[in-house]
This record gives sequence, C-alpha cells and structure tokens, in this order.
Amino acid sequence: MKSISLAAITLILVFHSFAALAEPKPEALKQANGLYQEGQVLFRLGKTQAALEKYELALKLVDKPIILLAIAQCHRALKNRKKAVFFLKRYLADWKRYYPDKPPRFEVEVRKGIEELETELALIRKKEQDKKIAEARSLQKMGKAKDALGALEKIYAETRRSVLL
Repeated sequence: MKSISLAAITLILVFHSFAALAEPKPEALKQANGLYQEGQVLFRLGKTQAALEKYELALKLVDKPIILLAIAQCHRALKNRKKAVFFLKRYLADWKRYYPDKPPRFEVEVRKGIEELETELALIRKKEQDKKIAEARSLQKMGKAKDALGALEKIYAETRRSVLL
C-alpha cells in the first residue's frame, strides 16, 4: 500500500513540474509582457525600485528566466548584492530547466556579474570583520581583556559560519 501511495505522490509531483513549465495563458502572458515593458522603461529612467516592482508582478504571472534577470539587474543597481546573486543564479538554473538544449542568453555576462558581486560581498565582509577586530583591540588596550576576548570569539564564530555556508 505504501508503494502505491508513494508512486502516486511521485506522479503528482512530476505532473506538477511539467505543469509549471507549461506555457501560461495568453492573457497572463500579455499582462506580464506589459509589466515587463513598463519595468524596462522605468529602469532606463533610473526608477529602479519601481521597475523592480513591475518585474516582480510580471514574475508572479509568468515564470520566465528573462524576468529573473531583470529582477537581478534591479537588485544589483539597488546594491542588494545577495539578492542580485540569488536571482542571477536562479536565472541560469531556470534557463537550463526551460531551455535544456540552448545555452543561457548572456551567460558569460551573468557569470561575470555573479563573480563580481560575490567578490564585493567578500570585501564588505572583510571590512566589517576588520572593524570588529579593531574594536576588540581597542577594548584590550582599555584593559577590558574579557570583553575583547568575547568580541574575538564572536568574530571567529561569524567567520566560521560564513565559511561553512
């Protein structure tokens, strides 16, 4: 009995996956395209937050990789580096899922963008860490060795956690 229910669940999940890849209804596609175009205009005008909102609405209607790329561009322009990396990686993954026989459009640029953003994030983390170390040294110089040690232990734990992620 368990194998039948497991097989049924597997079949439902597979069907759901294919349904997610199915073409959206023409009305949704038309509305999403309009939102995407509005987002493009807003982005070109420097209204990045408004453009992001249009792209997110379009993505709710139509799950297409190109919309993910536009969302990533907005997050990058808004200095939301972690979100930009997330959406760039999702763009590459979704492209392969939707178009397995075609290489992703702008693949070289997207991979370079991910690398640049991850480098920027690492530099930001390093600066934050250096600042915390300087604060710990300052505590030590003020005779607060116990507080300095606690601060350094916290830095160590944060660094270890970020390396393990």
